[in-house]
Amino acid sequence: MKYLKSIVVYPKKLLKSNLKETVFVRFVIEKDGEVSNLHILSDNTSEFIEEAKRVLLCRPKWIPAKQDNKNVRSYFTVPIKFCPTVCARW
Repeated sequence: MKYLKSIVVYPKKLLKSNLKETVFVRFVIEKDGEVSNLHILSDNTSEFIEEAKRVLLCRPKWIPAKQDNKNVRSYFTVPIKFCPTVCARW
């Protein structure tokens, strides 16, 4: 979560609006740590949704779940918060 927070960019187009939103994203972490099947679980502004997708797809591989000492696919849900005064960059 610390890593995700550090790379979120508040969309410049929305800076004057001063919107604060949280985008909930559900996805699969594959056996090799790649992210797939992204689904947005909340109704958000499209610019926030696009940034949330970018953040999740550009990050390093995740550590996959294990079952019986073998990597397995697993679902994961994360909240990505957008606040113009808190986001790392804009």
